[in-house]
Amino acid sequence: MSRRVFLAFDIGASNGRAVIGGLKEDGTLFQEEIYRFSNGFLRMSGGLYWDYVHIYRELLKALRKCRRRELEVACIGIDAWSQDYALLNKRGQVVGLPRCYREPKLELHADDIDGVLGDPKEFFRQCGQVKYRISSLRQLYYDCTRQPEVIESASRLLFIPYLFVYLLTGQAAYDGTLPAIGELGDTRTWGFRKETAELLGVPGFIPTRFESGTILGHTNRTILEETGYDKIPVACIDSHDTGSAVLAIGGEKSFLYVSSGTWSMYGAVVNEMRLNDRVYDARLCNSPMGDGRIALMAGTAGMFVIQQCMRKWKALGREITYQQLTDYARVHRTDSYFSFTDVSDATVDMETEVIRAVEKAGFEPPQDPFALYEVFANSLARLTVKELTEAEAAVGEHFDRIYLVGGGARAQAVNERIEEGSGKRVCTGLDEAAVAGNLLAQMVAAGELRDFKEARLVSRRTFFPTELS
Repeated sequence: MSRRVFLAFDIGASNGRAVIGGLKEDGTLFQEEIYRFSNGFLRMSGGLYWDYVHIYRELLKALRKCRRRELEVACIGIDAWSQDYALLNKRGQVVGLPRCYREPKLELHADDIDGVLGDPKEFFRQCGQVKYRISSLRQLYYDCTRQPEVIESASRLLFIPYLFVYLLTGQAAYDGTLPAIGELGDTRTWGFRKETAELLGVPGFIPTRFESGTILGHTNRTILEETGYDKIPVACIDSHDTGSAVLAIGGEKSFLYVSSGTWSMYGAVVNEMRLNDRVYDARLCNSPMGDGRIALMAGTAGMFVIQQCMRKWKALGREITYQQLTDYARVHRTDSYFSFTDVSDATVDMETEVIRAVEKAGFEPPQDPFALYEVFANSLARLTVKELTEAEAAVGEHFDRIYLVGGGARAQAVNERIEEGSGKRVCTGLDEAAVAGNLLAQMVAAGELRDFKEARLVSRRTFFPTELS
């Protein structure tokens, strides 16, 4: 093998990517995308599901690409979206297709468990997360009460990134970032709350917990046969993609952030859990980070709306790029906007849905994709500023900057409107934030970096050399 690298798999709801990385001689992080693949939920038999076999095949393709380049893969890390999970039966086989959190019937039955949980503020103090209508908890309760035959056949629960860890290694595992955001966390242990599992009747479903920045296993014989790689270490990282993205920002002090992608996740990084009424009222989750701090976090609408519109336009033969839309929106400014609550995630025609929402808000409907994007930029910026203002008040600190990372960092028209609306400086420059956090945690696990303190230093050198102290 000619070059030693770390391999990050960043699996998103719309696409996935494989990125190699490591340290350069100057102590900064290098990243190189070697493979990208499309992803998306399947509409099948009246439901929405994830084709995990497709994703697994794409991971193998990426490993084969590494092999053809004669790369020595020192470690693998996997991050992905939150809330969804797969179930294993008693023989270790996956039970059916994992369901997508956008499934409409989950929203319909989201309140079913409320009477069982008791006082919502007390439950918040126990799990660190406010009511989240698509949470892992509410999905699991749906399965327990409305699909008991599925639960009866199952023995383990694997959050989405750890489904692929399992397929690579045979190790059933989890880290603290995923139960925290899914109403399954424990504010005392920072793990999967045992009392919640007992309440659901699934205490045996909890896999082994690992700490971020440690090695949890090695690739198995199947991976050797499929790719030629034998026993590659696989790291436990902050596997919730937003947690990984926030970790990559690298600040030593508290800071305000937005991780912008299919969803916009926002909040503040603090040194300890905040379980008071202000945080509860702001609907912020206490999500543990691998470096021992807490990412106060909530989610709002993101780029999903425009991603779905782009799918339609492409299917109709309209080759429009995000850069073209951005260039238009930076020059052409209107006051038009729509409410994201008037746009259904499950619609099959997002463009029409947005046009109706704009009309409902009292504005002239956009006449072409460029005008629609301009209205979208206004709408997302307005919503982001509103949510960040409430989060800042809940934290009780004043911030003069917003660190905006992720794919949405390239959406300059949106970011300029956020800066204008908030009166704060928007700092970008870390587009592949989840990948960066993934790689840094791997390097801690493999001993390439001493600890997360050194990882934060590498991040600051690389992405924000003049911004963070």
